[in-house]
Amino acid sequence: MKKYFSFFLFLCFLFSGCSSKKALEGKWETTALIKNSQEQKVFDSNIDFSSGDSFYEARGRAGVNLFNVYVKDKGKSIEAFGMTNTGFRGTAEVMEFEDMFFDAFLNSDSYKLKKGVLCFYNQEKNLELRLEKK
Repeated sequence: MKKYFSFFLFLCFLFSGCSSKKALEGKWETTALIKNSQEQKVFDSNIDFSSGDSFYEARGRAGVNLFNVYVKDKGKSIEAFGMTNTGFRGTAEVMEFEDMFFDAFLNSDSYKLKKGVLCFYNQEKNLELRLEKK
């Protein structure tokens, strides 16, 4: 019986991503935004992931605006869809940060989770968004 249970856990990990599904859940605070190898000023921003049946619901703050978006985990990358936000305007500096935040997160071509740090990468725009779990 133990042998079958271990095999089932292995299959679950291998085919359905069971381990990473739970790993993204929770609230993540932005700790760094890097563009062209230069750290940018970080404004109040976070992402709170909660899992649905086949996707995550991600909500949070991106500088000025609150947002809500659905995210499909594709292993090493994500696909975002159905985004809404509050649509407020802020200073040019905070709006530039917000644009980079969304480019790094929603338009990322890969992400990595290691030792409590979640990083989203947008290679085309040379952006990296770093978050830590709170």
